Amino acid sequence: MKKKVDTEKQITSWASDLASKNETKVQEQLILSSYIQDIENHVYFPKAMISLEKKLRNQNNICALSKEVNQFYFKVVEVNQRKAWMVGLIV
Repeated sequence: MKKKVDTEKQITSWASDLASKNETKVQEQLILSSYIQDIENHVYFPKAMISLEKKLRNQNNICALSKEVNQFYFKVVEVNQRKAWMVGLIV
């Protein structure tokens, strides 16, 4: 089962944590935030992604967190592009 997350709140939380731990990653996360907000109504975070994010955050592994979040984001974009392409075929 998938859990819908308040995306803006989630990204704001990530950015706040990064700001206190590693200021060089904040800009990257804020850019990611703006992209995710654009597709907010279509994004569902699997429980596994939420668990991974918490695990990496607890380990203070900011680089791995950033990498995993970005990989997940690109998967979401890829799926949404496929949906848009399929809708174009149907219409």
